Amino acid sequence: MEIVYLAVGLVVGGVIAFLWMNGKKREVETALKLSEQDKEHEIRLKEELRGKFDAADAALSDLHDQLTQAKVELGSVQSQLEAERKSNGEEMKLRREQFEQQLKTIHEQFSNLAQEVLDKTSDKLKTQNVSSIDAVTKPLKDKVAELQDAIKHTNEKTVETTSSITEQIRQMMLQTQRMDKTATRLSNVMQGGNKIQGNWGEHTLRNLLLAQGMREGTDFDLQVTVAAEGTDNYRPDAVLHYPNGEDVFIDSKMSIDAYKHFVEAEDDASRKIYARKVVESVKGQYKNLMGKDYSRFVKEGRTAVDFVIMYVPYEGALQLSFKEDPNLWSEAFNNKVFITSQENLMAVLKVIDIAWRQYQQAENQKQVFLLADELLKRVGKFISEYQKMKRNLDAFTKSFDGLDTTVEGRQGIVQKANQMKKLGVKENVSYPIPADTADGMELLEES
Repeated sequence: MEIVYLAVGLVVGGVIAFLWMNGKKREVETALKLSEQDKEHEIRLKEELRGKFDAADAALSDLHDQLTQAKVELGSVQSQLEAERKSNGEEMKLRREQFEQQLKTIHEQFSNLAQEVLDKTSDKLKTQNVSSIDAVTKPLKDKVAELQDAIKHTNEKTVETTSSITEQIRQMMLQTQRMDKTATRLSNVMQGGNKIQGNWGEHTLRNLLLAQGMREGTDFDLQVTVAAEGTDNYRPDAVLHYPNGEDVFIDSKMSIDAYKHFVEAEDDASRKIYARKVVESVKGQYKNLMGKDYSRFVKEGRTAVDFVIMYVPYEGALQLSFKEDPNLWSEAFNNKVFITSQENLMAVLKVIDIAWRQYQQAENQKQVFLLADELLKRVGKFISEYQKMKRNLDAFTKSFDGLDTTVEGRQGIVQKANQMKKLGVKENVSYPIPADTADGMELLEES
């Protein structure tokens, strides 16, 4: 009987042990399963963080590349400006020397001519003709003075141009330094809406124009509203004024929401979708500009060029658009829309600045040449008057010599009067007859 109880106890104990071990096994399996799930979640989290880090690193690398490119271009522009300043300085020096030599020659000719006139004129003629000579020479002197003033003005403009180039180089260096800070501000702009992005684009455009040495209200105007009957108001961000009476319109476009999503995308499929949206955004913006004919609304007396500049401040979004659609730029250009980033716009503005300076120099040179033409005209008139006066003096001298022969010659009236005195004619004591210097006694001996 005890054996039976023992057997039953062993069976019951075995069952209890089996149930306990089975429970522990399930607990271990559950713990292992939870551990594997936590590990998978950790892996996914790491991959997600790695993707965001790679995207941020790519964006930062892009900004560094832009900064490097800007510094390279700054060095190139500095070299070009230095070469231009040297060329302008040598050219103006040569012109100044030529003008000074011309002035010296004119002064010498004038002095020689005046001296020749004065040497051939008697004291009486000097007194009578001083006013006539002044009337001829005064306009000539005035034109010489005007020419000297024009040369002085041109030299001053050259100094101003050199100072302006130096100031532009300094401003461009400051602009490059500010690009380092732009990367930080741009991340904040990308979090804002279209209004914030648009304001930021307009702000960078204005700073860029001022950094190139352009003057608001003279070289460009900002946010000029133009309208015509039956049309909506247009408000370009800037209007650039060319020196030949032409205007160039600029619109800043800064809608980069799609590009922000592209940067934050975690997989290639998403990035491809947002890349196409970036292209569509740029296309939509330039097609919107196609329908705006600013040329009808320029100020009286001015004309508009036949294209509009579409300024995209963020280089990354623009380069992505050109990469996804290589024909995008040429397509827009064929439709009279010039898409440009900050670097290319700087080159356009530099061309306009050079055009302004060349126009001003050309106007100064034109004025100098007009004065030189007038001066030569005055010189010709002076020579003509001098030759006329010389002919008159020669005729007067010839007449005077004839009169002198009549008075004091061998058959002159002085000789005849002295002969009459010898014959007994009394002279008037108030008007005595001068002694005869000729050999008139021969006639008395013959008589």
